[in-house]
Amino acid sequence: MDRDDFLWMDRFTIRNLELVTGNSEGNHTLLSVLDNTASAMGARLLKRWIIFPLKEISKIEERLELVEYFIKETELKNKIAQSIKQCGDIERLVSKIPLKKINPREVLHLARGLKQIRHHKAALSLFFQ
Repeated sequence: MDRDDFLWMDRFTIRNLELVTGNSEGNHTLLSVLDNTASAMGARLLKRWIIFPLKEISKIEERLELVEYFIKETELKNKIAQSIKQCGDIERLVSKIPLKKINPREVLHLARGLKQIRHHKAALSLFFQ
């Protein structure tokens, strides 16, 4: 996606709308209400989506169609959520590679997570035909 696809908000707007952090203790934020993600990667992605919302109606509708699909297909959603949980935090592990901060155990976790992606692709291929 291009930078022009997103609505850019300044940090004061994000804070005042309480999108990701509350102004006082115990307040609910939009992120805390919506976050039902299965992994740290999903939580970070949801946070980015909230901070940088889409502008284009067609892309918003496409995202809504995906959400509707997974609401209706609970068995598939649960299967994929379980598989995502088994992947670990691939995004974090991959970010360690260029910094040469990844250890052998983390490389094995990364390999296991990447193998899980095959299951995701197979399950999702039905929707994206």
